[in-house]
Amino acid sequence: MKQEKINLINSRKFQFPEISFSKLMQKRIHKVLLICSNYDAYMLEEDGRIDEQIFNEYVSLNLRYPPQFIHVSSASKAFNVLRTQEIDMVIEMLSVGELEPFELARKIKKRHANIPIVVLTPFSREVTMTLEKEDLSAIDYVFCWLGNADILLAIIKLIEDKMNVNYDVKHVGVQVIILVEDSVRFYSSYLQNI
Repeated sequence: MKQEKINLINSRKFQFPEISFSKLMQKRIHKVLLICSNYDAYMLEEDGRIDEQIFNEYVSLNLRYPPQFIHVSSASKAFNVLRTQEIDMVIEMLSVGELEPFELARKIKKRHANIPIVVLTPFSREVTMTLEKEDLSAIDYVFCWLGNADILLAIIKLIEDKMNVNYDVKHVGVQVIILVEDSVRFYSSYLQNI
């Protein structure tokens, strides 16, 4: 009898209340500004038709309104888009052209402090050494491009989770998994699998 009570108590620990999905994820990413060379944009598309892949993933998760990607290949075009459209997130690759990418991130963050900025970079020892020397204060996250377009969806979901975590945990009761990892290469590969 005592064992049955213990089992009942333990099973109650892992029972979660029904949560209305409409209460979750109140803030979403609708428009993503992708700043990269035309070549990098082509490579991203070759690796997985970004818009189509993200649309399919959203449909499979029963989510509406997948984010729209707006591609620009220069800093001046990026500032023009930021001035004329409501952008929710910036993804910048290291091949921008006019401005060094970290300087571009600082200028964007100075004008648009609330927009998350993510740098997407190929993995190499040279890039790792460059990142160690750079001022990354204007950049929210750095990810390695490992040849899989799934990383873009993972980045979007990470930023959305960050925007919503306080409300979803405190008011709705969502459970949280914390991953502690300081290797850009490793968390870039983990995130898309989580």
